[in-house]
Amino acid sequence: MTKTPFPTVCALALLLAGGCATMPIKGVQETGTDYLVGTQEQAPGYGLYSYVLFVSPPTEQNQERYLKTIRTFLDWPKAGEAEPYFKPARLNLTALPVKDMPPEQTTAEEVLAIYNYPRAQAMLKCLPEQTWQASGPFLVSVCQPLRVGDIYEEHYLFQDLSRVPPDLIRLWMDDFKKQVAKPRFWETDALRETAKALRTAVAIAAQGLPDVLAGLQAWIKVAQKGE
Repeated sequence: MTKTPFPTVCALALLLAGGCATMPIKGVQETGTDYLVGTQEQAPGYGLYSYVLFVSPPTEQNQERYLKTIRTFLDWPKAGEAEPYFKPARLNLTALPVKDMPPEQTTAEEVLAIYNYPRAQAMLKCLPEQTWQASGPFLVSVCQPLRVGDIYEEHYLFQDLSRVPPDLIRLWMDDFKKQVAKPRFWETDALRETAKALRTAVAIAAQGLPDVLAGLQAWIKVAQKGE
């Protein structure tokens, strides 16, 4: 495997600000994707809401990372396909904000061309801890839909993939999808185990990439709010 020019993998911050009253005891069982079109609001009642967020249009340096993130999103089950088999409370509804609805058969390039950057920025500003420094990709998971203009008060999961080598994007996202389907995922101890499992998975995939391995401990971490 070719050595990556990116020195660190990612920041995974589990920011805890109280419990999540709406998370069912059994947790989510499947992830389903959907587009968040324009100013469209999301329905309540899902087990978890996750968002694929980019702050600004891609540059030559990060375009492949953006595209691989979107390709993974496109390969995940659609929420509409999962809902006949899983109650909303058992679904991790993973949304990607766009300006217009893409066609049914689409490509990552087409989706990126209609990505809604202003809405993504506004959604990140809903988080009480403004932890983002780069342009993304970011994966944000919350108990309730993010409402533009509101500050989200419950605890949430924030993943910064802005320095993940593009070849590891799919592995990272697929492992996250696997972790959220575990029982009691949203409890504090389980979240810490998630960070550990993700760190291990990336470490295995990054064999031969010493810069990535060196950055894992610092960039994949659990942070208590206020630390």
